[in-house]
Amino acid sequence: MRLCKTRRACCLLLPSLGIALCAQEKPDLTKHTVRMVSVEKGVSLEVLDWGGTGRPLVLLTGLADDAHIFDQFAPKLTAKYHVYGITRRGRGISSSPHPEGRNYSADRLGEDVLSVIDALHLDKPVIAGHSIAGEELSYIGSRHPEKVAGLIYLEAGYHYALYDQAHGELELDAIHLRDQLRQFTNGYALEPVKDFDGVIANLERVKDEIKQLEQKTKDLPPTPISPRMTPELFAVIEGEEQFTTIHAPALVIMAGTEGEKPVPITGDDP
Repeated sequence: MRLCKTRRACCLLLPSLGIALCAQEKPDLTKHTVRMVSVEKGVSLEVLDWGGTGRPLVLLTGLADDAHIFDQFAPKLTAKYHVYGITRRGRGISSSPHPEGRNYSADRLGEDVLSVIDALHLDKPVIAGHSIAGEELSYIGSRHPEKVAGLIYLEAGYHYALYDQAHGELELDAIHLRDQLRQFTNGYALEPVKDFDGVIANLERVKDEIKQLEQKTKDLPPTPISPRMTPELFAVIEGEEQFTTIHAPALVIMAGTEGEKPVPITGDDP
């Protein structure tokens, strides 16, 4: 049974450890330190340190959680790793810049993680991310693979982690089209329009994807918006990007029904 089909679902069950990565209901009783790490001017992130020995392991959360989601999980790993957790900007006590795309783009969020790694002087950590954290993993794995020993995708291998170039993905294609169309509303007459053919091709792709979505959803009832969704979380979604290649070693853990085809995330190393 699929346990977490999209980034908007907050739970990841790990039966072997007897825990669920969901909204925390019990008081935080685990031993850890908390520090605020500056990642750019005026923006600091909450970083939890559960201690431990061995290679550093950095845990990244799903869309609506903060790093305390790992309070019961992280101590199980400290025998072999020095475990850290990062609360993404816009959540918990981390800074919440204005909720617009450039403040919450996948590039920006990925750079936040790298800034924390540099600030803590971590040498090639393993980074494990749940759900939407797949985009931060893929940013690092595609742009700065030399910074990490490996990436672990925990139910995080969806379109925001690796774009399907063969079939496209409506959400990412629409975001790309939005960016392409800005040149027509932002002084395009003063500069040559870039890549007419690319714009037309993406228009056709988005049109076809909208028609396919209409057929799949026309008989479904409206989906209510979760009360946990905030402007900052919507900004994270709007800041998704197309990642096509991962250059770091990657382990992908996905739940699914029998016979369901997984999303193929491949890197340069096994």
